[in-house]
Amino acid sequence: MHGGVVQTIFQHDQPGVNDESLWAEVLWMKPSNFTAVEGDIWSCFPELDVQFWEFNVYHEAGILSTPPPIVKFKQIRCQLA
Repeated sequence: MHGGVVQTIFQHDQPGVNDESLWAEVLWMKPSNFTAVEGDIWSCFPELDVQFWEFNVYHEAGILSTPPPIVKFKQIRCQLA
């Protein structure tokens, strides 16, 4: 799973193409080893898939280990809290 910040939501119209997909431009956040509580209590519960990201720190565009900066809007699975 990756965490990111949606910068723009847009639709690209092209003559002769019938596609009403919404797209999102995303800044992908860098993962963090930070744990919000003392000790790593989350590792005992892998089914929760708890992950942390650095605040205001993003991957540069074009890094192969991150998703592309433009994704279909329907690919966004959840909100981060």
